[in-house]
Parts: sequence; C-alpha cells; structure tokens
Amino acid sequence: MRKFKITYDTSKGHDPFGIREWIATAISRGAQHLDVVDTFLRYMSFKEFMPLDIYKSKTLVSLKLVEVRMSNPDFVVSLPCLKNMHLEKIMYSGEDPSFMEKLISGCPVLEDLTVFRSSDDNVLVLRVTSKSLKRFRVWSDRWSRSNSREFALEIDASGLKYMKLGDQQSKRIVVKNLRSLFMIDIDSIFNGGSNTNLEMKKDTTRDFLNGISRVRHMIVPQLTLEVLYRYLGSNIPMFSNLYRLEVSCIAR
Repeated sequence: MRKFKITYDTSKGHDPFGIREWIATAISRGAQHLDVVDTFLRYMSFKEFMPLDIYKSKTLVSLKLVEVRMSNPDFVVSLPCLKNMHLEKIMYSGEDPSFMEKLISGCPVLEDLTVFRSSDDNVLVLRVTSKSLKRFRVWSDRWSRSNSREFALEIDASGLKYMKLGDQQSKRIVVKNLRSLFMIDIDSIFNGGSNTNLEMKKDTTRDFLNGISRVRHMIVPQLTLEVLYRYLGSNIPMFSNLYRLEVSCIAR
C-alpha cells in the first residue's frame, strides 16, 4: 500500500477504535504516505489516540495528522524514511517537554516539518532539533491575555533553508545554528507573555534577530515591524547578507 488517507468525524458515530485499527493495518502493510484528519472540532478528550505503530514504521515517507491525539511512547521512535511531517492541532498525552524532541530525533532524514499549535496545546516547549531539516513552518492561534501558560519555541537546525514563523503564543523563541538559512517569513508579535518585563522582551527579541542575521531573503508584515521597532528602536542587528526584503503594509 502506497497511500492511506482518511477523514472522519467522531461525533457522527464513526468508531475511533475501528479507525485506529485501520491505521495500524495500513502501517503494517507498508504505507508510505499517511493522512489522518478528524473533523470533529470539540471535545478532544473523546478522540482516540493514534496507534503506537505510527512511531516505528520503516516505510512512512510522509505523515499528516490533524485534530487527533498522540500518546507518548515509552520506546525509542524510529521513522527512518520519514521526510515530511505535518502536525496540526494535536493533543499530546501528558506534558513531557521532550515529546517533540523525541519524535523529531527518530526521523533522521526529515526535511519538511509543519506544526500548527492550538491554544490548549499541552506541549509547552516545542523543541525542533534536526540536522536534516530544510523547511520548517510553525503557526499558532492568536495569543490570549487570559492564557497564563508560557509557551516556548526552540530551533536548532544547521541545515534549515526556509522558515515560516507564525507563532503568536511563545514567550520565548530561541534559534541556534541557523547558518544555512536562506529565507524566513516572520509573522509574530513576540508577545513574551503578560508577565514579561520590557527589558526581557528586548533581550529575547534581539537574540532571535541575531540568530537569523545570516538570512538572505526576509518577508515581514507591518505589524511585526512595528513590534520590533517598539522593542528595539534603531538597535536592530545588522543583516549583512540580506539582499531581498518584502514588507506588507496596511493602508490606514
């Protein structure tokens, strides 16, 4: 089997246990592409966990999971062929900060990663550490001042060439070893959380910009530019390799 794709709605009587068995069977049959979407948008606790087989497939090349639950495996993740992974509004079991790190470390040839974080994401620290990763996109719901949870994003990817940063929740965004970064699309307000003082916001924002200062092509919206100017004024780090800058402006 080359590809298995299923879209279902738990609220309409679809048996999640049966669907879980189908997914496990597809993996055991050597599926290369797996695409699972649960369109039931509420009551995540009623959604079924993905089978543990999903963490030890020897054939999966691409994996797309939307609005499902993933359990934290008590064994080493091994996905030796996985190149593309898309995780959208996933509910993870527990709050193990190393969950994503464990998952990504088990994908030695991963090249393309997309993560959409929801406001009730229970992995507060999203760690992306990979030498093979070339493209990374991250989005999140708009940050709410009533949400006191402190999200963080940490990226260490020496081979990364393209990054889309649409994270509106993270108090802290840390980037390391982005020496291959060619293009970045930044759509973040660097909120820092309501309890973060201005000096800390300035420091974390400056460190982020220093971490991407080798980029050659940058896309940034007007709102993000205004936030950067409010935090740093004219003390923005030098982008000596930048040859193309795209700014989207809002008519007022």
